[in-house]
Amino acid sequence: MASLQERNGSYRVLFSHHGKLHTFTIGKVEKDEAENKARQVDYLLMRLKQRLIVLPEGTDIVTFIEHDGKTPRTPGRLWPTPPAGQLPSAT
Repeated sequence: MASLQERNGSYRVLFSHHGKLHTFTIGKVEKDEAENKARQVDYLLMRLKQRLIVLPEGTDIVTFIEHDGKTPRTPGRLWPTPPAGQLPSAT
């Protein structure tokens, strides 16, 4: 089960995965938002445990959870970065 830790108005989420404690910082957000994030972490961990979702190869659990169960996109992988001074066309 995920838990929250608040210090000076900044929140972080603590959770256990395969017996190891992990944490990540949410930052200075409203308490409701921090609680919602902790619930989302619990949901993602449950789905992983049920094997309804899988941790992508090469992605660590904290990154996966922190990015809402998705792998963060690296610039240039899905959308190539245009050369300096050029904008992509709006077609």
